[in-house]
Amino acid sequence: MSIDASKNDEVKLFTLVIKFFSAKLGCECVFSIYDLCHVGQQIVSFICSSLEENGLRLENVTSFCADNAPVNFGGRQQTGKNNVFNRFQEKTSARLISVGCPAHILHNAAEKGVERLTADVETIVLKICSHFKSQTSRVQNLKQFCEQLEAQYTALPTHTPTRWTTLDNVLEKMIELWEPLKQHFHSLKCPPRILENFFNQTIDLLL
Repeated sequence: MSIDASKNDEVKLFTLVIKFFSAKLGCECVFSIYDLCHVGQQIVSFICSSLEENGLRLENVTSFCADNAPVNFGGRQQTGKNNVFNRFQEKTSARLISVGCPAHILHNAAEKGVERLTADVETIVLKICSHFKSQTSRVQNLKQFCEQLEAQYTALPTHTPTRWTTLDNVLEKMIELWEPLKQHFHSLKCPPRILENFFNQTIDLLL
């Protein structure tokens, strides 16, 4: 079973995914979402209720997947007793397998990898997004290059450092608009130096 939390204004939403196998149904998946306060005991009760509602037994659960927030595992070292994982261990005789959030693991690996790149990709993305934000004339100039190069114009999505999963969406759009973007910044008299250097590099050969 996997769990994650998301805050929307004043509402704290917890999502739960339970994957299981049965001889009659084969591989099945249960998805549940609840509005909860960030309290470990509430999370445990919510998961137990979801298991019971779907005819699943707690003692048959093999693993628990979540990020390393203290409420889930007691931190990265998985210590302490007042956390969701330990409460489940106390409720079942089976030894649960603890699984860290795969998205965070992949992000950390990618983050270390991009440190070896010659350009700071996230800084470039933020700079480009800022360059076009609320700038009608710049957007029109980019649209003109799109028409000349027969490229389909689409606005660049928003990206913020705290929402790192949005970076991929912006990069995909940048690749689609690579030539129009390059022509746009080459046409400026005084483009931002970091973007001028970036588009002067031959990295477009790698795309």
